[in-house]
Amino acid sequence: MVRIIKKNVLFFGDIYWCSLWREVVDQNFFDLEVFFCEKQEQLNFFREERSVLSYVYVQNKQCVFENWISKKYYLLPEFFFVFLGELKILQNKVGYALEDFLLYDHTIITKKKELIVLREKEHKILIYFLNQYQKKVNKEKILKEVWNYHHMVETSTLETHVGQLNKKLRFCNHRIIRYQDNFFLDSYISS
Repeated sequence: MVRIIKKNVLFFGDIYWCSLWREVVDQNFFDLEVFFCEKQEQLNFFREERSVLSYVYVQNKQCVFENWISKKYYLLPEFFFVFLGELKILQNKVGYALEDFLLYDHTIITKKKELIVLREKEHKILIYFLNQYQKKVNKEKILKEVWNYHHMVETSTLETHVGQLNKKLRFCNHRIIRYQDNFFLDSYISS
């Protein structure tokens, strides 16, 4: 199963900080879903579950803007200048969570917290298959939707990219599988 996480942020801290952040978000970002927590255990739970894309909190007199793959530290006056920009970027980010890996911003995150960066076309193909999870899609449709080919062309471009992508997925039990002239992303157990 694929969980798609988008347009949400968690604010961690006391009620006064959270109410300030809520006011800023409500005035500027109508479609962002906002969560708040005051206890470290709650923050840890959200991190483990990967149920939000970004976390905002204060640590050692610095404001931290954290996502699945990085943390940015800002001094408090500076933070308010970049905060709206960070949230604007967040509005266009999408995270995908599977049992054995995460995908965020062109990067696969393994269970061992290893980061595997995808090239642009690999990312686009994986997103396509995540949105079509376990559905068989024929080669012609994929070439049309991913590469904008309008006529069936004799090419092995898809097979080449799928092969490279499957090498990057080797750490998990998912593969893009070819069956006749169809492809699909599914669980895979090597024999």
